[in-house]
Amino acid sequence: GRLSIAGRMAAGQQLPTWNKTMLDGTVKRAFERADGTRPVIPHSGVMPHPPRFDGTDSHLYFGWYWGDERQFPAFCRAVPRMARFVSEFGAQAVPSGEGAAFLDPERWPDLDWERLGHTHGLQKASFDRYVPPADHPTFESWQAATQRYQANLVKHHVETLRRLKYRPAGGFGVFSFADGHPAVSWSVLDWERRPKLALAALREACRPVIVVADRLP
Repeated sequence: GRLSIAGRMAAGQQLPTWNKTMLDGTVKRAFERADGTRPVIPHSGVMPHPPRFDGTDSHLYFGWYWGDERQFPAFCRAVPRMARFVSEFGAQAVPSGEGAAFLDPERWPDLDWERLGHTHGLQKASFDRYVPPADHPTFESWQAATQRYQANLVKHHVETLRRLKYRPAGGFGVFSFADGHPAVSWSVLDWERRPKLALAALREACRPVIVVADRLP
């Protein structure tokens, strides 16, 4: 269930491991000895954990692997250290137009979900929770819904981090900005650089000056 998944994720973050506790630090020191002019982060996406309780950048998938994206601001208030630099967030979305041909849309709703997951990265379980294919009579309807969902999630994550600028948010990274092969992923550009709706949402949220209001319940 979802609690067991969350429990396994928490244990993986907090319990000592050879990689996290030993190897990462050794590799970090080797890089620093080779070139002391560059900062070295020992590992990505690790929450504060023993022995230093500092953590690094954050992977926060509200609205995709857990919870709802509306919970993201409250989480940042509760654990501000996790908002320092968010290097992964977002949701998968189906590519636009001809970019979705590899999904064989003419087979809708009987897509080869197993092949699409194994070869093209599609995460059916998360789609079933957040943008259920079963709710859409056509492939095009579901395709558009996945892009609207991704765009909305990206918009509100970025706006939340901008409201926390330097308190303590210092920036963010767009995970999987562009695909390197035909995929259903977190990208905002597919492998042939066709944009998804989230590209415009990202551009608008990153303008030098924006207006952000508290959301309605």
